[in-house]
Amino acid sequence: MSKHYLVTERGTPFVKSFGTWFRQFGWSTAKMATHYTRAASRKVLAKIGPEKLLRAHMERKTPAP
Repeated sequence: MSKHYLVTERGTPFVKSFGTWFRQFGWSTAKMATHYTRAASRKVLAKIGPEKLLRAHMERKTPAP
């Protein structure tokens, strides 16, 4: 397993600049990173949000000892 955080498709360390790499994937501005980050965050929140809301609701309804 590699100690590098970013690796290429072949598993070698990523050494290009981020700008070049993002442009290769069609990202022309930083807005694209924001778009994909928000989409990923929405998926995570959709998965864990209901459980957290239910837990908070149950904690409020539970009488104190």
